[in-house]
Amino acid sequence: MEDLKEKLAKMTQEMDEYSDLDGLRARADERRRQLAQEKEQLETKKNSITQSLREINTAVSTLKSQLHENETHTQLTNLEKKWSHLEQTNFSLREFVAQRRAESNYLPVKTQAMKLVQDYNQALQEVVLSGSSLT
Repeated sequence: MEDLKEKLAKMTQEMDEYSDLDGLRARADERRRQLAQEKEQLETKKNSITQSLREINTAVSTLKSQLHENETHTQLTNLEKKWSHLEQTNFSLREFVAQRRAESNYLPVKTQAMKLVQDYNQALQEVVLSGSSLT
């Protein structure tokens, strides 16, 4: 019931608002005038920004062409490419050396052999001390 009363009150208010056609037309005309004015301002701003963008793009293009024509820039670019290539080669060689070093690492084998010799000597000493014959 309360919802219906609220809806009825709202509809009554809207009927009063919409029955004033002259007021609606005046508000619509005012809104249309404001939007037209805002549109003109935005178009002016857009044109200004577009012109600035063109000028900046022209300046950037000019600077790029000057940069590409500059001998120092060309040499620097070539040196950077060479440096990058040398860094890659250096990395590859370091990897190769590390791999070869790992392949030729004899310390684990040496440690194992020394342990075996020590164990064998210990066993021989025990046999000699016990007085037993080896054969």
